[in-house]
Amino acid sequence: MASTITIMDIMGYARQLYGTEYDALTIYGIAGGIYLIITGIATLLLRQLENKVLAFERIDTAKSIKCGQK
Repeated sequence: MASTITIMDIMGYARQLYGTEYDALTIYGIAGGIYLIITGIATLLLRQLENKVLAFERIDTAKSIKCGQK
């Protein structure tokens, strides 16, 4: 949902700029780059959060593997 709102905001600003500048490739290219940066940062942050929140599963799995090998 947040990504939909973000892309709509970015494309709205790009559309406004296109109405004044008429350089579609540059404007929409920059808008795409901004969106790529935002989604990349969000993905990295959520991946780190997921690793911290689910750390207990990795510990339990490692213990069960060690117990099975004895």
